[in-house]
Amino acid sequence: MANYHEDGSATCAFVMPSTVDGRRAQAADPLANDQDWHLVLWMQAQEQSEQATASAMCLDER
Repeated sequence: MANYHEDGSATCAFVMPSTVDGRRAQAADPLANDQDWHLVLWMQAQEQSEQATASAMCLDER
């Protein structure tokens, strides 16, 4: 998960040639975003954990 950027964007690919069609390359590929699934699954796990905690707190109050 090393390819997350400060603005929250991410990429799992890097264009290796120095140029492509005469344009500079060697940059992260913004269209290759498979890491989004890691973020989605992590966010879902966080939400489920928060819901379980809230539910347990409600049971404790009874």
